[in-house]
Amino acid sequence: MGLLGASVVGCAFNPFWREPPPATTITTLPTVTTPKALTEQASLALGLAEQCVVDGRKNHTLWTVAVEKLAQARNAAKIFNSDTTITLSQEIIALCARSAAQAKSPPVTW
Repeated sequence: MGLLGASVVGCAFNPFWREPPPATTITTLPTVTTPKALTEQASLALGLAEQCVVDGRKNHTLWTVAVEKLAQARNAAKIFNSDTTITLSQEIIALCARSAAQAKSPPVTW
């Protein structure tokens, strides 16, 4: 017990002990404001993409990838992410155009 008491007392007089650095102040991060609505361009692009999917279904030329991307675009529109909505809508329009062009071309024969 004497050794334990000496080691505890010895810690208080340790020559290598230093004061902890002063507490740093935490600055608040700027808050990011989320948009409250889609941009007009995004809503128009989404509407055009939806119309392309409807036309593809009607003509039986719709690719399933376009339907999956449409669901992603709608989810992006729900959280008002205009950039993603526009990008996905452009991809949907291109996919629908390719699927319609594929249906018009004759099948490949070997």
